Parts: sequence; C-alpha cells; structure tokens
Amino acid sequence: YEAGRLRPFAAQALQARGAFTSLAVAGGGDVLFAGTVAGELYRIEREQLVQPVALPGLPAKGRIMVLQAGPGDTLWAGTTNGLYILDGRGRLLRHHTLSTGLPAWEVTALLPAVGGGMWVGTYGGGAALLRQGKWQQALNRRTGLSTNNVQSLFQDADGTLWIGTLEQGVSKFFESGFTIYNESQGMASGGVNAIAADGRGHLWLGSFYTGVVRFDGQRFRQYGLADGLGSLGVNGLVAARDGRLWVATQGGGIAMLAPGAARFRTYTRAQGTLPMDTVYAVAETASGAIYADTDSGLVLLTQGKFRRPPAEQGLPVRGVYSLLATPEGALWVGFDGGLLLRLGSDGSRRTYT
Repeated sequence: YEAGRLRPFAAQALQARGAFTSLAVAGGGDVLFAGTVAGELYRIEREQLVQPVALPGLPAKGRIMVLQAGPGDTLWAGTTNGLYILDGRGRLLRHHTLSTGLPAWEVTALLPAVGGGMWVGTYGGGAALLRQGKWQQALNRRTGLSTNNVQSLFQDADGTLWIGTLEQGVSKFFESGFTIYNESQGMASGGVNAIAADGRGHLWLGSFYTGVVRFDGQRFRQYGLADGLGSLGVNGLVAARDGRLWVATQGGGIAMLAPGAARFRTYTRAQGTLPMDTVYAVAETASGAIYADTDSGLVLLTQGKFRRPPAEQGLPVRGVYSLLATPEGALWVGFDGGLLLRLGSDGSRRTYT
C-alpha cells in the first residue's frame, strides 16, 4: 500500500553472496534491514516481504560496517563509502560523504544521541553529531580526542559520551570537554571495541588485546587471564538484566562474571560447555535467554551449557556473524553463506536464503 493505492509485490529470495554481519530493526519493529560483508543490503517487512536495497555509489568491494535505526523510522547504514540514510521502505534520503561534512569515508559506529540526532564514529576522522541534517560537535584530535580512529560509542543516562578508540583507550566527552583514559590513567593499553553499562552504574570496556576493564566512576579494574578469562581478545559484551556480564572472546570461549564475583566463569570446548571457542557476540532476549554466535553456529545456554538450540536443527552448520534481539522477544540470526534465521518468542522459526 503506497500513496493511497495497492500495488503488487513479489517476495524474493535473498540470494546473498556473503555473511550477514549487520542487522537493525526499523519501522516500529515491522522491518528488518540486514547487511552482508559483501556490501549487500536487504529489507524484510513483517517477516515475509523481502527486497534488495540499493546503496548508490557503494563500490563492488565496499562493505556495510554498521546498521542503526534512526529517528522517524529511518535506517542509517555506515559503510566504507560514507553514510547512507534510508526511509523505512529502503528509499535513499541522503548519502553523506566528505563533501557533505562526513569526517571520513569509513563509518565504524552509529549511536542515537540523547536529545536527538545520531553520533557517527569513523576511521580516520573521529566522531561527529548529525542532528536535523546538520553536522555538529566535531570530536577529533584537533578538539581533544586521543585519536581519530573510533571503534565504539556509548552514551550514558546523563548524556556523557564514551568513545572507544582503535589504539588509545577510551575518551569521555561531556559538555564540550574531554577526559582521556589510557595507560597513564590506569586504563589498559590498546583499543576499546565494546562498551556496556550494568545496573549498578559500572562501565565495562572490552579490548581486542587486553581483556575486560571495569570503571566504577573513579578507578579502573583490569580483568585478564588470571581472573578467569579464556582469552584477552574480546569481541563483544552484554550486561544482562540479572546483573551477570557475558563476554564473547576470540579463541577463549564465553566468560561470565556473576554479581559480586571476583573471577569469571568460562564456557569452552575443552570443558564440553561450548562447541567452538571463537565467539563473536552474545545476546539476551526479552525473556532472559542467552544466545551466542560461533564459527559452528548458534548456541543457547541450557542447563549450564551452550548447545545448539532445537530451532536450529535441520539447518546447515554455518558460522554466525550477527545477532539481534528485538524488544518483542524475537531473535534474528545472521549466518555465513547468505542465510537469515528468525526465532519468534512463541517458538516459531523462519529462514531466509
């Protein structure tokens, strides 16, 4: 239904070439956008209507780095060729490049800003706020940021923006001032690619090289191999509603820190509690279920072990590269080889290939 008229629509197979690495829900929850490592973008409406979405100007070897739902049912796509803003039907509204004020070509992080607009993190240009079509608040080395290579963004309840960088720790920005945390301030060396906050007000930082760091507002506490982590390479963090912190690691399985505990508990292949030790992300659904994506497929925490869930039985064993838990309780799963899976809160399953 468009412009007061009904028009025919033919559902299409995905026929994607690469792994689905980016997922975002728009349109009030009725529309999923899924991006692949090969630069393809697909739109799925109400779980049934599937259509490819064009990103004009994206080179053949261009990549979709991040997808994020924006204000007014828009979809924001950060790519290696700038920032694309689409409406809920997948139509291009604006393509931001260097000529329109984008700080750098490669967009690495997107975060809806407290007060409206979108924080945009880039590789090589720092970060900036795009609000009502205008670029504001440029954050880069000239204005006090430790480096122009941004990996992650997080904004807490009071509006403080935390910027995880590729090689210079994390920076805090509030009311036009920076505080930089790196080795000289007690922060572990290296970059910060994942940021989460728990219900006690602690900030958790994940690094590619130095494990997990907790910041309580005053001091940093480093967690490494001696604290139970199976690997210092962190791919993702989830602060669950029950207070547990879940950590996806590179080659060290999954680590969990319970409230008040001093050491992490690990789930690994050697223990028989995880089928594969390289884990890319952990997700918590609205019901509290804990899922993780691994090179050998999707796993679900069941009776103290991560196992392949019944809903995945019958599907080919493929690596999983993206997870998205929706507010209504569904879980979208992006596989290698152009396969998407939706698990409904009612136990239903739908696949897209």
